[in-house]
Amino acid sequence: MARTGLVLDSAGLIVLARLQLLAGVSQVFGPLAVPTAVLTETAVGDRAGALEIRQAVDGGLLTEMACNPDPATGLGLSESAAIGLARQIDAPVLLDDRQARTVATIGGVQVIGTLAVLVGLKEAGNIAQVAPILVQLRALAFRMSDGLMATVLRGAGEAPDS
Repeated sequence: MARTGLVLDSAGLIVLARLQLLAGVSQVFGPLAVPTAVLTETAVGDRAGALEIRQAVDGGLLTEMACNPDPATGLGLSESAAIGLARQIDAPVLLDDRQARTVATIGGVQVIGTLAVLVGLKEAGNIAQVAPILVQLRALAFRMSDGLMATVLRGAGEAPDS
């Protein structure tokens, strides 16, 4: 996996922080960049994942970067800022929202989803299995159909028929 870096939006950052995977993602994908708007939204108070996010910033796993979100995208501030930063530093962006992925792709920004990140972590040897993490994701209200879960497990070599 190339170490070009990865830009995170709020949803992806919170999920990876809560699963304690930020260090592994940084090892596999390179430096993790987070727009200031995303940190402002995610690292405050006692919100889910906020402590882990603050620790990742303090530990140098996350780099806060300023950017100008494009309000014309019709997306929320987090997604718009993440796409803008990815374009600014020429790095892929972690997005799971379908509309945000479409906007980023149309804008020429490479997109990767959380599930592909998990497969990448397994391929790199940073995690042993994807299946237990998918169960944790569902417990965190991460939406994924049974069909998508089966596809990811096949891609990770964990499906019974793979």
